[in-house]
Amino acid sequence: MKMRAFIIVLIIALAACYAAGAEDRQIFILCNPKTPVIVRRSPKKASDETGRLDCGDTVMTDGKTRNGYLHVYGVTESGEGWIVTGHDVWEKPEILGCKAEVSAPGRVRARNKIGGKKIGWLQVGEEVTVYAMSEEWAVTNKGYVMNKYLEVWQ
Repeated sequence: MKMRAFIIVLIIALAACYAAGAEDRQIFILCNPKTPVIVRRSPKKASDETGRLDCGDTVMTDGKTRNGYLHVYGVTESGEGWIVTGHDVWEKPEILGCKAEVSAPGRVRARNKIGGKKIGWLQVGEEVTVYAMSEEWAVTNKGYVMNKYLEVWQ
């Protein structure tokens, strides 16, 4: 099958993401689908946990960073919190929920982040849900996968 048209979502470089004068915007959380992102009351590891974000959640940010944390709001009962900036943060893509099939000569590694360590294998022909794609990587319900190994359909 040919890959149907889709919108390529560009990864936002974190440095540009938090540039001076950044306006409030909605962002898309990309993380290991099996491990949620912890929201903390203040930008410290020892700070109380106020909530969790799953891969695919959207939140608002004002772009403020402190101690390696990004300020987000509208995410918990308290209304705001801080998440570690090590997670990939993208502008909300428009291809949420697309399906794809693994199309490779052999099994494909699913990773915990872009270029990260292996968290499992995907078999040829296996179906996955694609949350977002960049030029090189796709975030799926099974982890990060190089998009050249996926045949996407709507």
